[in-house]
Amino acid sequence: MAHLNYERAAQILCDAAYFGDTKAAEKWKITTRTVESYRSRLKTDHQLSALFGTFRAKLEGNWKSEISRGITSGARKIAAMIEAVNADNPTADMLEALTGAVKVLSEIAITTEVLNAGDAHSSSRNTEKGNSVA
Repeated sequence: MAHLNYERAAQILCDAAYFGDTKAAEKWKITTRTVESYRSRLKTDHQLSALFGTFRAKLEGNWKSEISRGITSGARKIAAMIEAVNADNPTADMLEALTGAVKVLSEIAITTEVLNAGDAHSSSRNTEKGNSVA
């Protein structure tokens, strides 16, 4: 049995998490079964799991906290506008635009939570659509 290239396997799993098993397999010129094997190995191989976590954290950067700050800031602006409606009478379009922006950020945050929950329950379903998380 060949020695596992941990860095390569972790990078493949990151690609699979973001783009799906099929696209990752095509990019790395491997089979989807190999991607599934790497994902399965995450459960028992602490070295692979740690490296995957490190690579994934680098890919994600700080966007989660930026989303959180955006939601908070947007919510504060909407609250301030609502309080000012009687005094300054902001346009309905302005209030609708801010509300829509906060809604989008909130949906992204919810999606992130769902994706992160999937990390604990590895699955290869929806891999063709790019919805698989490792």
